[in-house]
Amino acid sequence: MILSDKIKKDVLKWNRRFPIDRWWREKYKIPFLSEEHKKSSFLQQYYEYVEDSIFAEVRNKTVNEKEIYIPNIGEFFKTSTYQNRPMTFEEEVAAWRKENNIGEEEDGRQEDKGND
Repeated sequence: MILSDKIKKDVLKWNRRFPIDRWWREKYKIPFLSEEHKKSSFLQQYYEYVEDSIFAEVRNKTVNEKEIYIPNIGEFFKTSTYQNRPMTFEEEVAAWRKENNIGEEEDGRQEDKGND
């Protein structure tokens, strides 16, 4: 086996065995077996990898599952979009009336005309 083939094989073996080390070197643009690479700690690399993974997951969740704020219900730090909120009772009644072509005067209730 030629020496250059052996070196390539060793480098690939290293990267397969220590993928977080490879991730860390790519992140900081640190060459393989440089002085900075030799000084690095696997434990420090692993902690940084876990931290980045956690925050990437949180960012993705925030982007994909935007929580909707419903006025007077729930947390007020949520976004203020009204698209997917449940209808109020009054909105349900209005939708039912519209669907059944019933105006307010036709629903059988008597209104107080104020003629007292």
